[in-house]
Amino acid sequence: MAQWQKVLKLDPARQVAVSRLYGEVLPREYRHCLGDWIEDQNWDLAADDEDKATECFHKLLCHLELQEKLSYQMNNILQGPNFPRIKCHFEKHFKDYPVKLAKLICDCLSKERKILDSTIETQDSEPRNQEQSDMGNKISGLRNEILTAEQQIKYLENLHVELLNELPLSPALARDGLLLKAKSDTQNKTKEMLIKQLESILGLAGSIVSSLIFEKLPKWKSQQQNVCIGGPTGSCINELQSWFTTVAEDLQQLRGQLKKFHEQEMKYSSGEPFNLLTQVTQYEEHTHDLLRRLHENALVVEKQPCMKSLPQQPLIVKTKVAFSVKVRYLIKLKEFYSLLLVTPFFDKDVNDITINGNNDCSKFRKFNLTANKSPRISKVLALDFTSDALVAEFENLTLTEERDAGTRSNNQSSLPVMEELHIIKFVTQLQWLGQALDVETSTLPLVVVSSSNQTPSAWASLLWCNMQTGEPKNRSLFLSPPSVTWQRLSEVLNWQFLSISKRGLNEDQLSMLRDKFVDQADGLVHWTRFSKEGVWFWIYGILYLIEKHLLDIWNDGFIMGFVSKERVDSLLRNMQTGTFILRFSETVKEGAITFSWVEHLNGGTHVHAVEPCTEKDLEMMSLPNLIRCYNYVSPENTLRNPLHYLYPSIPKEEAFKRHYSNKTRRSILNEYLSRRWAALSSLPTPLLSPDEEMDSPEEEFIEDMDIVLEHFSPDLEKLIMEELQKELDNEKAETSTRQHP
Repeated sequence: MAQWQKVLKLDPARQVAVSRLYGEVLPREYRHCLGDWIEDQNWDLAADDEDKATECFHKLLCHLELQEKLSYQMNNILQGPNFPRIKCHFEKHFKDYPVKLAKLICDCLSKERKILDSTIETQDSEPRNQEQSDMGNKISGLRNEILTAEQQIKYLENLHVELLNELPLSPALARDGLLLKAKSDTQNKTKEMLIKQLESILGLAGSIVSSLIFEKLPKWKSQQQNVCIGGPTGSCINELQSWFTTVAEDLQQLRGQLKKFHEQEMKYSSGEPFNLLTQVTQYEEHTHDLLRRLHENALVVEKQPCMKSLPQQPLIVKTKVAFSVKVRYLIKLKEFYSLLLVTPFFDKDVNDITINGNNDCSKFRKFNLTANKSPRISKVLALDFTSDALVAEFENLTLTEERDAGTRSNNQSSLPVMEELHIIKFVTQLQWLGQALDVETSTLPLVVVSSSNQTPSAWASLLWCNMQTGEPKNRSLFLSPPSVTWQRLSEVLNWQFLSISKRGLNEDQLSMLRDKFVDQADGLVHWTRFSKEGVWFWIYGILYLIEKHLLDIWNDGFIMGFVSKERVDSLLRNMQTGTFILRFSETVKEGAITFSWVEHLNGGTHVHAVEPCTEKDLEMMSLPNLIRCYNYVSPENTLRNPLHYLYPSIPKEEAFKRHYSNKTRRSILNEYLSRRWAALSSLPTPLLSPDEEMDSPEEEFIEDMDIVLEHFSPDLEKLIMEELQKELDNEKAETSTRQHP
């Protein structure tokens, strides 16, 4: 395939880049009509050899003369390129400077190839899906059709002038008396073809604009919703901007050509039976309407409100704490640079939905929005060179609650404050084509808290709000909160773990959670079960525990996590003695982790579950160190670590050695013995039989574990110190061996 044909199939952004290579000296239209021929010449050699450059220049003139003759023979004088004019252009600019022409063409062809190569690399590394490809092809097709229509309008203008001045192009045709009639017939046919083409262009443009406004833009906004609650990154906003900008440029170009066509008809077509003024006026109005629709939807919130202290939980705003938000204008045209002033408003002119005749939103708390303590918070949309976009970033915004005298809050709503949804609206006015066009957008619903303790509840509300497939800006949502499917909730729960770690939840873990959330035959999860009954706060506590204390071993897959005690008993009973499983406690609602191990003793199998480790415990000793140092005291007053294999059969040292830390102990200094925390349990005396274990309640099987430093009985203290001293001696010996092999 010829190079120019490949260029014509590029996406809109790259076609714009190619278009910028050409100008008045070498117009893009001339490159288009010379197409394959110009690529067959050796311009690289001509750029360094004046004789070769002169030869190429004369070949170009001969080629243009040949094309002119062919257009006469094929009766395609007006519908094709104006070859005499192109020939005159090259003679005027390059007759005495053929090397300059050769260098110019050589440079343009080289840059075209670079753009094509970059396209191939992008397609190899990031294959575009079919939808993106289809949209790019449609926009490319629109641009090509507008270019063709522009050429036809130019041809019509030239023909009007020639008919008006009655300048015959061929004496032979003039003598036959056929030239004037031929020109008139050609003119009418060209007009008919142009009208059909303009109808096709407007139909295609309307389809593209509708697709951008009602499909691509909502899809991006939906993906942004998911990203805000931990979901995967979706389509890039830069691609959306490229589409909006390219279509706006094309429509402006089309509007200019329609205006030119209209003026031509006004000037030349009086008295003609084929009057197009009414149709052209309608086309101009249609084009104007398409441009207006694009502009009205071009302002978007690129970055939702977010505090620096909660980067992974946007849309939670704390009173009197700074947050930021960024808006972008998707039509990046130079005439709008530093022109549009954007102003944010808090909960102003929001069309709230009334539920069962009740609109409680008017009773929500009221807030004042300021920036750096100033109520003047408008920003100008300016070009950001990093993102190559027209943006306005609002930083250091704060909210202050309006309060009546003598009251702590102005909340009169029946909803808790964590279920109040608020919205920030952004408004700008575009002076466009002599009209003032109001353009606005708004954030996703946000929750305003006054204390960090309200964050878990606020995040629950935001998850529930953004899981809904309907209108995301319904501030009345929690007056009658809809249910969600378990499939949707499980997806969002998985995102919560992936947002803080490299590991999500597997099917077994999700199955265990499903039993806690779903108790209906319809498989739906209800807001009360999710938030009011404590299940969410249990998961939130576990997320915090993982992020602060368990991240490495969670990422390694060493924590089975969400598995019931009954399931653990079943898994461990057939394993070798000393096999243990790490799981999250179901009884500690703030989040805790425990471990169970199996012991085959006296002909029986016993599964022991240790008292859960809370955040306070893990602050004292990391979980890998706790597993390493854990001991239990038997009835015979002996000390033993029963943990040998991480389920199913991974040696403890192999799994946890690299996670061990010395933060919980000191070496021997200044003749003092080192000290360390010890994790101890006392087994039941005597051990329960297997049957008794199965019949007893769970609480009776949790072995009390203490992480202690002192206050042992004298005998037990001596035993512990002996064991710890042995371990220290072994470590010193290992260190000495490594230093002096």
